[in-house]
Amino acid sequence: LMVEKYKILIVEDELIIAHNMKSILCAEYDCVGVATTYEEAVDFLKNPSEHPHLLIIDITLKGKKTGLDLAEFVIENYQIPFIFLTAHTDKDTIEKIITLNPVAYLAKPILEVSLVTTVALALKNRTEKISFNIGLQEFKIEKKNILYAETDHVYVNLYLKNNEKLLLRTSLQNLLEQLPVNVLQRINKSQAINPNLVIRKTPTEIF
Repeated sequence: LMVEKYKILIVEDELIIAHNMKSILCAEYDCVGVATTYEEAVDFLKNPSEHPHLLIIDITLKGKKTGLDLAEFVIENYQIPFIFLTAHTDKDTIEKIITLNPVAYLAKPILEVSLVTTVALALKNRTEKISFNIGLQEFKIEKKNILYAETDHVYVNLYLKNNEKLLLRTSLQNLLEQLPVNVLQRINKSQAINPNLVIRKTPTEIF
Protein backbone atom coordinates (compact mmCIF):
# COMPACT_ATOMS: atom_id res chain seq x y z
CA LEU A 1 0.00 0.00 0.00
CA MET A 2 1.50 3.30 -1.13
CA VAL A 3 1.04 6.08 1.39
CA GLU A 4 0.85 9.39 -0.42
CA LYS A 5 3.60 11.70 0.76
CA TYR A 6 2.80 15.31 1.54
CA LYS A 7 3.82 17.61 -1.30
CA ILE A 8 5.92 20.69 -0.57
CA LEU A 9 6.74 23.56 -2.92
CA ILE A 10 9.82 25.62 -2.00
CA VAL A 11 9.78 29.25 -3.17
CA GLU A 12 13.30 30.61 -2.68
CA ASP A 13 15.55 32.58 -5.07
CA GLU A 14 18.82 31.55 -3.44
CA LEU A 15 19.26 28.17 -5.10
CA ILE A 16 21.88 26.88 -2.65
CA ILE A 17 19.44 27.44 0.25
CA ALA A 18 16.52 26.02 -1.77
CA HIS A 19 18.34 22.82 -2.68
CA ASN A 20 19.66 22.43 0.84
CA MET A 21 16.10 22.58 2.19
CA LYS A 22 14.97 20.19 -0.53
CA SER A 23 17.64 17.63 0.38
CA ILE A 24 16.66 17.84 4.07
CA LEU A 25 12.92 17.48 3.43
CA CYS A 26 12.90 15.00 0.53
CA ALA A 27 13.58 11.99 2.74
CA GLU A 28 10.19 12.48 4.39
CA TYR A 29 8.12 14.47 1.87
CA ASP A 30 7.58 14.88 -1.85
CA CYS A 31 9.36 18.13 -2.76
CA VAL A 32 7.43 18.85 -5.95
CA GLY A 33 9.58 21.76 -7.03
CA VAL A 34 11.63 24.88 -6.43
CA ALA A 35 10.34 28.22 -7.70
CA THR A 36 12.64 31.25 -7.65
CA THR A 37 10.08 33.98 -8.52
CA TYR A 38 6.44 34.87 -7.85
CA GLU A 39 5.57 34.01 -11.48
CA GLU A 40 7.22 30.57 -11.35
CA ALA A 41 5.35 29.76 -8.14
CA VAL A 42 2.00 30.88 -9.61
CA ASP A 43 2.57 28.74 -12.74
CA PHE A 44 3.28 25.80 -10.48
CA LEU A 45 0.12 26.33 -8.43
CA LYS A 46 -2.00 26.45 -11.59
CA ASN A 47 -1.10 22.80 -12.26
CA PRO A 48 -3.65 20.87 -10.12
CA SER A 49 -1.83 17.51 -10.42
CA GLU A 50 1.15 18.92 -8.52
CA HIS A 51 -0.81 20.79 -5.90
CA PRO A 52 1.33 21.12 -2.79
CA HIS A 53 0.01 20.59 0.73
CA LEU A 54 2.45 23.19 2.07
CA LEU A 55 4.45 26.12 0.71
CA ILE A 56 7.75 27.39 2.06
CA ILE A 57 8.05 31.00 0.88
CA ASP A 58 11.02 33.33 1.14
CA ILE A 59 9.69 36.86 1.64
CA THR A 60 12.30 38.46 -0.65
CA LEU A 61 12.15 37.11 -4.20
CA LYS A 62 13.72 38.34 -7.46
CA GLY A 63 11.41 40.54 -9.52
CA LYS A 64 8.75 43.08 -8.68
CA LYS A 65 6.55 40.76 -6.61
CA THR A 66 7.66 39.46 -3.23
CA GLY A 67 6.86 36.41 -1.16
CA LEU A 68 4.27 38.54 0.65
CA ASP A 69 2.48 39.09 -2.70
CA LEU A 70 2.61 35.35 -3.33
CA ALA A 71 1.11 34.65 0.10
CA GLU A 72 -1.79 37.02 -0.71
CA PHE A 73 -2.34 35.20 -4.02
CA VAL A 74 -2.36 31.83 -2.23
CA ILE A 75 -4.83 33.06 0.42
CA GLU A 76 -7.21 34.42 -2.23
CA ASN A 77 -7.07 31.45 -4.59
CA TYR A 78 -5.93 28.25 -2.90
CA GLN A 79 -5.88 28.40 0.90
CA ILE A 80 -2.72 26.26 1.05
CA PRO A 81 -0.84 26.74 4.35
CA PHE A 82 2.56 28.40 4.07
CA ILE A 83 5.71 28.96 6.12
CA PHE A 84 7.64 32.21 5.66
CA LEU A 85 11.42 32.44 5.51
CA THR A 86 13.22 35.73 5.94
CA ALA A 87 16.56 37.26 6.78
CA HIS A 88 14.73 40.48 7.71
CA THR A 89 13.35 40.68 11.22
CA ASP A 90 12.54 44.41 11.29
CA LYS A 91 9.25 45.59 12.81
CA ASP A 92 7.53 46.37 9.46
CA THR A 93 8.32 42.93 8.05
CA ILE A 94 7.11 41.19 11.20
CA GLU A 95 3.84 43.18 11.11
CA LYS A 96 3.26 42.22 7.46
CA ILE A 97 3.97 38.58 8.26
CA ILE A 98 1.42 38.59 11.10
CA THR A 99 -1.35 40.06 8.92
CA LEU A 100 -0.91 37.24 6.38
CA ASN A 101 -1.22 34.54 9.05
CA PRO A 102 1.41 31.96 8.02
CA VAL A 103 1.41 28.63 9.86
CA ALA A 104 4.99 29.41 10.91
CA TYR A 105 7.94 31.69 10.34
CA LEU A 106 11.63 30.82 10.10
CA ALA A 107 14.47 33.34 10.35
CA LYS A 108 17.58 32.77 8.26
CA PRO A 109 20.05 31.16 8.58
CA ILE A 110 17.75 28.16 8.94
CA LEU A 111 18.70 25.38 11.31
CA GLU A 112 17.93 21.90 10.05
CA VAL A 113 16.15 20.91 13.27
CA SER A 114 13.95 24.05 13.09
CA LEU A 115 13.02 23.35 9.47
CA VAL A 116 12.13 19.69 10.08
CA THR A 117 10.11 20.42 13.22
CA THR A 118 8.27 23.40 11.75
CA VAL A 119 7.24 21.50 8.60
CA ALA A 120 6.15 18.45 10.62
CA LEU A 121 3.97 20.60 12.90
CA ALA A 122 2.45 22.53 9.99
CA LEU A 123 1.45 19.29 8.25
CA LYS A 124 0.27 17.63 11.47
CA ASN A 125 -2.18 20.49 11.96
CA ARG A 126 -3.63 19.76 8.52
CA THR A 127 -4.60 16.23 9.51
CA GLU A 128 -6.09 16.94 12.89
CA LYS A 129 -9.54 15.60 13.76
CA ILE A 130 -12.24 18.02 14.73
CA SER A 131 -15.19 17.17 16.91
CA PHE A 132 -18.60 18.84 17.04
CA ASN A 133 -21.98 18.12 18.56
CA ILE A 134 -25.35 18.11 16.84
CA GLY A 135 -28.04 17.54 19.43
CA LEU A 136 -26.89 14.60 21.55
CA GLN A 137 -24.58 13.20 18.89
CA GLU A 138 -20.85 13.86 18.80
CA PHE A 139 -18.99 13.66 15.48
CA LYS A 140 -15.22 13.32 14.97
CA ILE A 141 -13.97 13.97 11.44
CA GLU A 142 -10.58 14.67 9.90
CA LYS A 143 -10.52 18.30 8.83
CA LYS A 144 -9.03 17.49 5.42
CA ASN A 145 -11.94 15.10 4.62
CA ILE A 146 -14.65 17.77 4.80
CA LEU A 147 -15.55 19.02 1.31
CA TYR A 148 -18.66 21.19 1.67
CA ALA A 149 -22.03 21.56 3.39
CA GLU A 150 -25.42 22.28 1.84
CA THR A 151 -28.76 22.99 3.47
CA ASP A 152 -31.69 20.67 2.76
CA HIS A 153 -34.89 21.96 4.45
CA VAL A 154 -34.32 21.39 8.20
CA TYR A 155 -31.17 19.35 7.55
CA VAL A 156 -27.62 20.01 6.41
CA ASN A 157 -25.81 17.57 4.12
CA LEU A 158 -22.14 17.47 5.03
CA TYR A 159 -20.20 16.05 2.08
CA LEU A 160 -16.93 14.25 2.80
CA LYS A 161 -14.20 12.74 0.65
CA ASN A 162 -14.73 9.15 -0.63
CA ASN A 163 -18.36 10.01 -1.53
CA GLU A 164 -19.46 9.92 2.09
CA LYS A 165 -22.24 12.17 3.32
CA LEU A 166 -23.62 13.00 6.76
CA LEU A 167 -27.21 14.15 7.16
CA LEU A 168 -27.32 16.51 10.13
CA ARG A 169 -30.52 17.88 11.66
CA THR A 170 -29.30 21.42 12.17
CA SER A 171 -28.98 24.76 10.42
CA LEU A 172 -25.93 25.70 8.37
CA GLN A 173 -25.29 28.62 10.73
CA ASN A 174 -25.30 26.32 13.77
CA LEU A 175 -22.92 23.88 12.05
CA LEU A 176 -20.51 26.71 11.20
CA GLU A 177 -20.58 27.93 14.80
CA GLN A 178 -19.71 24.41 16.03
CA LEU A 179 -16.66 24.09 13.75
CA PRO A 180 -13.26 25.76 14.18
CA VAL A 181 -12.69 28.87 12.09
CA ASN A 182 -11.84 28.27 8.41
CA VAL A 183 -12.97 24.63 8.25
CA LEU A 184 -15.99 25.74 6.24
CA GLN A 185 -16.49 29.10 4.61
CA ARG A 186 -19.96 30.26 3.62
CA ILE A 187 -20.26 31.15 -0.09
CA ASN A 188 -24.03 31.79 -0.21
CA LYS A 189 -27.15 31.31 1.88
CA SER A 190 -27.27 27.53 1.51
CA GLN A 191 -23.67 26.39 0.95
CA ALA A 192 -20.31 26.46 2.72
CA ILE A 193 -17.06 25.03 1.39
CA ASN A 194 -13.73 23.88 2.80
CA PRO A 195 -11.46 26.73 1.57
CA ASN A 196 -8.36 24.54 1.93
CA LEU A 197 -9.55 22.25 -0.87
CA VAL A 198 -10.37 24.88 -3.47
CA ILE A 199 -8.17 24.42 -6.55
CA ARG A 200 -9.62 27.13 -8.81
CA LYS A 201 -12.09 30.01 -8.75
CA THR A 202 -13.87 31.77 -11.59
CA PRO A 203 -16.38 34.65 -11.18
CA THR A 204 -19.24 32.11 -11.16
CA GLU A 205 -17.76 28.78 -10.02
CA ILE A 206 -15.55 27.26 -7.38
CA PHE A 207 -13.75 23.99 -8.07
